[in-house]
Amino acid sequence: MITKEQIELAWNQALEKEGLDKDIWRLDPCGALIKKSEYGNRRSEFGWEIDHVVSRDYLLSVGASEDEIDISENLRAMHWANNESKGVNYPEYLAVRKEQDGKNIIHEDYFTVNSSRQSILRSKFSKYGV
Repeated sequence: MITKEQIELAWNQALEKEGLDKDIWRLDPCGALIKKSEYGNRRSEFGWEIDHVVSRDYLLSVGASEDEIDISENLRAMHWANNESKGVNYPEYLAVRKEQDGKNIIHEDYFTVNSSRQSILRSKFSKYGV
């Protein structure tokens, strides 16, 4: 279960958007605009969720504990549509939204988790085949 502290941690790790209040607006790793107050709102253009970089479902299936799965390096703020399109894919995944002129537009693009985060996650989850 995601805690308020983990939500705050993920929010603070998200990218700041120049010209916008960082306490209200951020960009997810795919460039989609997210609004802090819209956490968990899948009906919002700016809604977001916590993404487990290495899938929670995968890690549970191979025996990882909740405490291992929910480490800060494995959590990030992601627009709900990008999180949904990412699914369990790691380290490459499809995103479907990005910001353009203050709005989120439909835009499909492939992303790869950056190499430094991959290295950290490998060290944390190597016993689980990551």
